[in-house]
Amino acid sequence: FGPGKSHPARISGAALLSRAIAGCVGMDSTARAVGLGLAVLAALPLQAAAGGKCEFENEPLFPGYYWDENCSMGDVGCKADGKEPPFCRFCGGGEYTNPCPYTSCHFPGGEPGVPYYWEYDCQLGMLGCWADGVHEKCRFCGEAPFESVPCPENRSKPPRSRACQFKGEPEVPFYYWDKMCHKGMHGCNADGEREQCRYCGSGPYADIPCPPSEVCSFRSEPSTPYYWDPNCTKGMIGCLADGVHEQCRFCAKRPFQDVPCPPSVAPPGGNCSFPEKSQPTIPYYWEPTCREGILGCWADGLHKECRFCGVGVFESVPCPGYASPTAP
Repeated sequence: FGPGKSHPARISGAALLSRAIAGCVGMDSTARAVGLGLAVLAALPLQAAAGGKCEFENEPLFPGYYWDENCSMGDVGCKADGKEPPFCRFCGGGEYTNPCPYTSCHFPGGEPGVPYYWEYDCQLGMLGCWADGVHEKCRFCGEAPFESVPCPENRSKPPRSRACQFKGEPEVPFYYWDKMCHKGMHGCNADGEREQCRYCGSGPYADIPCPPSEVCSFRSEPSTPYYWDPNCTKGMIGCLADGVHEQCRFCAKRPFQDVPCPPSVAPPGGNCSFPEKSQPTIPYYWEPTCREGILGCWADGLHKECRFCGVGVFESVPCPGYASPTAP
């Protein structure tokens, strides 16, 4: 049964077999065997295809949730998103005492480079809690600055290894791999072993810009532009973008449209910019008069001038002849 379709009343396996046996009376041995075999298969629990996901209209802040193909109607926490099949399940808080897997954490900016897990006892103020910035129970563990929080077996995959390898605590916390480094160059040979390992962005190395792609710790690259801002402080919009480094900052894309990107990472102007292979099917065009609150504007999330038109809720917005894709 697919999403949006209800399950019929469940009939026990014993009842199915009983009906099959009654229906097989008078059949020859081969037909009887086939009939009983089909009844046994029909009595097995229904399973959805692997890899399903919850589909909430609005991301719940509490409790956690995950996809549990063993869920059935009536089980605590099942049908969390209100949709069929009922395999979306609440967990890890309040009345939902079933433990959450680490996948219940949801990082808006993409996976961090530090391990994490779901900690039922996490509270605001405890080290590593609120790791994803969404759920209080989501907790970092096992790696600086969270090495005092032991990681359980059910945690995220280990972060990618770095090229720099320090024997002790580094002199400053920020460093990256710079292929242009050579002996005697400022900040290079940071770990004392590799010339290409270079300090940046802090203390005596504050004059060396930290490349955001090297020092921000995303497990997978986010679609929102980001950069390294040494002036970031806790609470500033866009800062702590990777959930690990305060100086890692989102910019340009809503809701960070008021944070300008440096030229090196700024999205191109004058054209709508959608992620590769994610072009919308709704027509759009560049509208210089667009502003906050006008229907269809901010279509790409990066430029207020990018506007949807001509289809569905945007039907009242006429598409010019150069709209892309071609308006119907």
